Amino acid sequence: MFIYIYILEYIKIIYILMYIVMIKILYIGYYPEHNFLEDIIYLNALKNKNYTIKQFVHRLNDPETSFINNDIIICGSFLQDINIIKILFKYIHKVIYNITEPIEFNNYIMYHLYIHKFINLAVGCVPENKTHIKFPLYIDPYEISSCEKINEINNYVKNIELNDLMIKKYCCLINRHDYGHTRTTIYNKLSELGFIICPSVLFNNYPNEDFEKIGRENFQKEFIFNICPENFVTQLDGYVTEKLFMACCCGNIPIYYGKLDDLDKQIFNLNRIILYDPTNDQSIDQVYTIIKKLLFNFQDLYNYYKQDVFLPSAIEIIKNYKVNLNKRLNEFIKNSTINYIDGKLN
Repeated sequence: MFIYIYILEYIKIIYILMYIVMIKILYIGYYPEHNFLEDIIYLNALKNKNYTIKQFVHRLNDPETSFINNDIIICGSFLQDINIIKILFKYIHKVIYNITEPIEFNNYIMYHLYIHKFINLAVGCVPENKTHIKFPLYIDPYEISSCEKINEINNYVKNIELNDLMIKKYCCLINRHDYGHTRTTIYNKLSELGFIICPSVLFNNYPNEDFEKIGRENFQKEFIFNICPENFVTQLDGYVTEKLFMACCCGNIPIYYGKLDDLDKQIFNLNRIILYDPTNDQSIDQVYTIIKKLLFNFQDLYNYYKQDVFLPSAIEIIKNYKVNLNKRLNEFIKNSTINYIDGKLN
């Protein structure tokens, strides 16, 4: 009897190892131009594993078959087909939901599944907990050292001369749209204090071809302030994209709206960020008052600018994001595989 159990367990282990190598992953629910080879989950957790991504699909002609034939489904925030979502729900146990956009605006049905905890694993701009893996968009997928960036910019602002700060331009805003109404009000109010340069589509007043030649990073470094809020007013805690991080890495004083959670607040120095609520006129007026005082007192502005951009804990937390992503994704895939094997062998 014991020999039989031992042999069965041995077969199961071999089966699991073989099955893991053959794991098929389906990407669905992304915008048409999305390329999984540039996806942050793939680059940071799947690229060098023995998993095989068999399909990458924007639209599914036969979703039932596709879901059955794939072991893991990585679902983006743009899945809007109600019929596909109904079928997907039957396979929700093997869905990894990648949240890079505020889903309450893209699809309320998926948002309902998310907030009512039907989804077993969400990854992206979410708070870290038992069913969420926080891996925000400000983590560099190409592994250009964030540690170097953090140390470099902290040293830069700390050692800048007052004259070098004074030759910087007032403020920039670089966005294509304001569909979420997070930018127009603050832009209009702060325009009363100076000329805000906008090289992109929204409020465009600077040649885009010149902006492209300079490059975004070099362009932003020319400014003291940067209006860089998230696209939408969202209820999702932890919804922080690359906008704030990019402004910080360029030495800007960010004028920012977002949903920073406890981990974000251990990375960014909030004392050097001017936060506002785009739905609150009093908040807009307070930002106006803060910036006006800084502009009319160079020494105060200088002292404000010279603060550390990132906190001492930032490097360790950013390093841990990738370690945690790999560990928890592997556990999810392994458990999904084991559950499948157990169901098939027992």
